[in-house]
Amino acid sequence: MMLLFVSLSLMFTVSLFLSKTILSQWFDPTFVQTQQDRTLIELRTKVDSLQMAMVRRDMFMRNVEDILAGVDGKAEEEEREELQAVIKEKDLTKQAAIDSAFRADFANVSLDDIEGNVGEGPLSEMSFFKPADGMLSGGFDPAKDHFGVDIVAKKDEPIKAVADGTVLMATWTQATGNVLLVQHSNNMISVYKHNAALLATEGQHVQAGDIIAIMGNSGELTTGPHLHFEIWLNGHAANPVDFIAF
Repeated sequence: MMLLFVSLSLMFTVSLFLSKTILSQWFDPTFVQTQQDRTLIELRTKVDSLQMAMVRRDMFMRNVEDILAGVDGKAEEEEREELQAVIKEKDLTKQAAIDSAFRADFANVSLDDIEGNVGEGPLSEMSFFKPADGMLSGGFDPAKDHFGVDIVAKKDEPIKAVADGTVLMATWTQATGNVLLVQHSNNMISVYKHNAALLATEGQHVQAGDIIAIMGNSGELTTGPHLHFEIWLNGHAANPVDFIAF
């Protein structure tokens, strides 16, 4: 009797398992379509994510170009418009019913969420080093396209990183000579222009106070040895005096 009970229980368990798995695939006419719809949703989600990532990468490079060119905030505005366009072109009314709820949720995601977590926390919690010892000879004046401050000192004075970060660019331009850009947390970039020499290389991690360049007089837009120093937050120039005691 016990053996019969065990056998019946085993047969019932196997039958239930088959009805929920293999048999459902055979006899449920919507099973294949449902699986295809789920696969399609996953693929669309990956494509959307890749498209957003490409837009973000392109706009970030435009921001860097704007910083080098001394243009305030254009790339960030273009970025928001382009991200909005990417979302808008997704026609929710033509999607299958199975993924309509998902699509609606995706469309309602704010741009702040899409942009990702690029260094959370207020800047007030960061400690800043003075980039160079010297005297301020020029202040922050966006109305005159002067998006930083000028520090005058003797030639060959060391230039220091104002905070921990990674060297984003170490290059030379005709107007500003040897230029160094350092990416910090909180979506902040510090810029050091007119250097005589660059001691840090692209991709190098630097700590606050590390010597990264030598003060000089390189580039056309300079009349003597000095450092032109800038701080950029989210693609907009900020007054360095608000963060550093010079």
